Amino acid sequence: MKKVASVLSIIVLVLCGGCTKENPSQPHANVPPKTFLWLYPDSTIFEGQSRQHVRWWGEDPDGIVKGFVFTSGKFSARQVPNPVLDTIACRWKVGNDSILAFPLLTKRDTFDVLVRAVDNTFSINLPDQALIRFYPTSGAIASHLPFWDKNENGIFDSTDIILPGLIGAMDPKGASLGLPLLNQPPSVVFTQNPNDPSVLLQQPPMTFTAATFAWIGTDPDGDQTIQTYDIALNDTTNAANFLTIPSSVTLVSLVVPRSRSDVVPPSSVQAVMADVWSGTFAPGLSYSSSRRLLGTLPNLKVDTLNTFFVRARDIAGDVSKFIAMPGDSLHSWFVRKPVGRLLIIDDYINSDSTSVLQFYHAAFNKLNNPDFTDAQVLNIATGLTPQQKSNSKFGKLVPPYTDPALIYTMQLYDLILWYTDQIPSLAVAQSPLYYYINDPTHHGKVIFTTSFQNSTDPRGALRDFAPLDSISNVVLSNSRLVPTPGETKIPNGYVLLPDSSDPSDIAPPLVFGNVPSSYDNITNLPIYSIFMRPIYRRADAKYLYHMQKDGRIPVRYTYVTTLNDLTSNASSGSTILVCGRNGTLLYSADGGITWSTQVSAQQYAFEKIHLINSSSAIAVGDTGTIYF
Repeated sequence: MKKVASVLSIIVLVLCGGCTKENPSQPHANVPPKTFLWLYPDSTIFEGQSRQHVRWWGEDPDGIVKGFVFTSGKFSARQVPNPVLDTIACRWKVGNDSILAFPLLTKRDTFDVLVRAVDNTFSINLPDQALIRFYPTSGAIASHLPFWDKNENGIFDSTDIILPGLIGAMDPKGASLGLPLLNQPPSVVFTQNPNDPSVLLQQPPMTFTAATFAWIGTDPDGDQTIQTYDIALNDTTNAANFLTIPSSVTLVSLVVPRSRSDVVPPSSVQAVMADVWSGTFAPGLSYSSSRRLLGTLPNLKVDTLNTFFVRARDIAGDVSKFIAMPGDSLHSWFVRKPVGRLLIIDDYINSDSTSVLQFYHAAFNKLNNPDFTDAQVLNIATGLTPQQKSNSKFGKLVPPYTDPALIYTMQLYDLILWYTDQIPSLAVAQSPLYYYINDPTHHGKVIFTTSFQNSTDPRGALRDFAPLDSISNVVLSNSRLVPTPGETKIPNGYVLLPDSSDPSDIAPPLVFGNVPSSYDNITNLPIYSIFMRPIYRRADAKYLYHMQKDGRIPVRYTYVTTLNDLTSNASSGSTILVCGRNGTLLYSADGGITWSTQVSAQQYAFEKIHLINSSSAIAVGDTGTIYF
């Protein structure tokens, strides 16, 4: 029995000697995770593109991997950067892969990727792609703790968040990989029709010496690596014909000023220099035109066919192939030399279109002014059916970019005569005519003649460029027992009378047909069928003409001074006085609810009125008129 007890004692002693007492206040230190990195197999065999799909994963022996910190670039001496002293910004990533773009500046180069796994001892939840900085910067904390640079301004400030546990939770070594990369050349295509991407926005088959082109450049290494574009006309074999423009410009307008094209002899195919403009007339975010003169482009040929070329060049020096417009035998681009100062825009597809155009030509030929007798014509309705016109479709000669191409075209002339049928192409006219009239570099004049099939102005487009406040919308009837605003028949000999407040600048009367001996009691003369409706001018516009007083019985139309001819008002409490043309004075004692006419016995226009007190006022007007 004594011997057995000794054996048991030895066993107990051995067991006790092999154990140590664990202190719960001293837990095991965290073991950092490990990071692994790889590419797709085909990327490791050959030089890859500058956009690479990189994958990674992490392992943590005593926990789980929460996310990854990764960065890429050219590391000095191909060493893995120290995270504490690292000057390369990193990104936070929860997933296991990313597509990285490397800015190749040469044909070939090598870039590095560094990824570090982060375990779950890091307690802060960061959004994907959060920017992390480790290095000390101006305003950064003295302990060199990493921080989330929320506003990505490169310094630690009040908007940023300190990340105190990140370094301890991160793989101190990480995984890195050097990527040999080969730059890929860019490519360029002309802009496609947004309604049919398979169709390019082609140049019209005929333009005057103004045309707009647009394209889209892409690069497998990242579109941001495109540095410039080269454009040329008709010849790409001579670099002297190129104009290099920045990559931010993908829409240009070629415009030949009249001072250059006018010196080209008639019927002579001769190359001229075109100004190259970027941008459009419509204001951008700065509420001003984005147009900018980029330079000049040689070799635009007038009165013959032309071809436009463009190619892209990236920051590594690789270039795309030139693309051409027109680029096939189905399309052509003929550039016509502008002549004279009048452009007739034909927007008329009725059966009598030929005689209508001849009528306008004959009317201007009577002026005996060479600037207007040889008026050129741009038929914007070419190829349209009435149904297509009703659906706001464009004719073949309308450029795809009416702003700026059509505006530049009109600016080649001082006067535009735009005439239409009962379906005016207001979608074409609305913006170009507005900028043609109002652009400070070229204040053009417009004669616009139209009728409307169903409504006075269905989209309100006419008021955008015409000096009109509104047009009355009246029901036209064959039987009228009382005078009605609106008339369809004007007798031969009726006169359009000049309507001006300036007696020294009166236009000549215009007569329908033969001049009668008297403007009243006209009988047995032809009748002209014209749709007449009262119009109301904008405050900054003037009437040029008005129809003479109707002498028929019963009266079929009336001419009156409208409220739109009022020019000034003054008020005190509920008393309001308003003045206007033809000595008009209106008075209201109830704040404008009811009005009465005040007799002024004046024929001149009042421009301003001032209320002295509740019963006295002074009005001033043309030719020094002062009225109390």
